[in-house]
Amino acid sequence: MPIFDLRCRFGMGMTEASAFHVVIIASVMDRTIGLLVDAVSDILTIDSDEIRPVPETEHAASTAYLSGIVTTQNGMVIILSLEKLFGREQTTVNGEIAA
Repeated sequence: MPIFDLRCRFGMGMTEASAFHVVIIASVMDRTIGLLVDAVSDILTIDSDEIRPVPETEHAASTAYLSGIVTTQNGMVIILSLEKLFGREQTTVNGEIAA
């Protein structure tokens, strides 16, 4: 299974993987992939009616991979669109697979 480095995907350089990093397994379209992330702080269950649209900004590229925002007791959570971030054409052209 391919493991994608989210830091690299967002232009922040390659992650120096350590015992503290986490790989999240996700299903995107018809594929199973791993996402290398810095940490997981919580797992949330939300209803679709709680998801609000992403506000428009001058920098559309910065919100291109977002699908919504949810307000929780502890603040706001941004929801990534894995389909936009890891669709077939995205991973073949820009595939940053962790070593």
